[in-house]
Amino acid sequence: MTKLRKGLSALLLSAFMTLGVGIGIGTKSVVEGRATNNVALTFPDENKASNKQTSYSNSWNAKIGSNTWEIKNFNNNTWNNSWTYIKCGSKKTASVGSITNTTAIEKIDTIVVTVDNVTVDNVNNFYITCGKTSTSINENKIDLTIAKGENVFSLSNNEYSYFSIFVDCKKSSNGTVQISKVEYKCTLPVEPTKIESVEFSDPSKVFYCGDTINKSDFVVKDDVGDVVENFDIDVTEVPSNPGSFNITFTSEGLESKTVSFTANTTAKSVTITPEVLNITQGYVGHTEQLTALVAYNNNESTDNNVTWLSSDATASIDNTGLLILNSESGTATITATAKIKGTNNSIISNSITVTWSNLKDQSFKKMTSDTVLKTGYKVIITNSNASAVMGYYEDGKNNIGEITNGFTLKNDSITVKSDTKCIYTLVGDSTTGFSFKDENNLY
Repeated sequence: MTKLRKGLSALLLSAFMTLGVGIGIGTKSVVEGRATNNVALTFPDENKASNKQTSYSNSWNAKIGSNTWEIKNFNNNTWNNSWTYIKCGSKKTASVGSITNTTAIEKIDTIVVTVDNVTVDNVNNFYITCGKTSTSINENKIDLTIAKGENVFSLSNNEYSYFSIFVDCKKSSNGTVQISKVEYKCTLPVEPTKIESVEFSDPSKVFYCGDTINKSDFVVKDDVGDVVENFDIDVTEVPSNPGSFNITFTSEGLESKTVSFTANTTAKSVTITPEVLNITQGYVGHTEQLTALVAYNNNESTDNNVTWLSSDATASIDNTGLLILNSESGTATITATAKIKGTNNSIISNSITVTWSNLKDQSFKKMTSDTVLKTGYKVIITNSNASAVMGYYEDGKNNIGEITNGFTLKNDSITVKSDTKCIYTLVGDSTTGFSFKDENNLY
């Protein structure tokens, strides 16, 4: 007979749940479900600095994380004397204390109110109302007989998001009911209904035009918060033109989700100018300006949007492509790598080989206006203004210097090509005036 009664009770409970009837159950422990949005209101709350009360007839706001509540006709004693609870019920008048969440708490099927102390005879009614929106909070009502301990309100479904807990107290004494915690729980298995979010599995992932798209590029989650292992995508290659594009994610039994991504410009080629470089005369420190043209998949191109690299320290190159040869002879590979990657993150680059030989060593030293130039000294003029830039060396000593702007040559009437270094021999000296003999017979 006992087994029959238990079976009948279970059957009736199932029927009530199926019909959507709210059921109030007495104090008991609740097993947690797998939802991740369980919320607990405890005291003092995070708004304690602003909601201090000594009255049993005021309204105030509580806050835990991103969740907020409006609390009416409960006293918190300004959180003095280590109050970790709130009280309702007044000796002056009958009152109804209420606790109402003002931010949605979703997927909830159980509310547990922890009552530390209560004078049951002084409570007229204890109940909750609930609704899908804050303006329809009276869609459903559940009554319960209040008791000391955990008072469990079980809902017929988890479609409600807003709840008001009411304690209707008689005029009796202050603090008829003491509450220390309100828990909003999911105890029933929650079935996902849709794909909720899509993220890159690698946060640094970037799609470039022409990239292959793999499902392993993404982490997909449903609206319960679980990772969706089996899903499909309708695009497997990033479009060839840069800009936004959409991928739709689908999984059996779940509502699909379409997400927008960006196809980023890709580099197609790098062209270095000059393509061949072979230097056979000049001086150590010789410079050459290299340029790199990067072509992109959108038919645009830019100069020098590259990283330069030399294979040998004797041929240094800076970030503008200026090459400096630092030895008398040598060979180096100069590589320009596009700063924008190619399809599937490929590296787009190009290289040229630079060779040089027979460069003369010139260790420059400064000349001043006191320097005496004598017959037999050889002078290297490097531009058309002989008084501005000039080098020299003395036969047999191989010393080369540079004339400063403060030094003025007398009887200077030489015109020099700006792109040529010409060697001249001095006749006379700087104290009496001198002329130049063209060593290379160029002028």
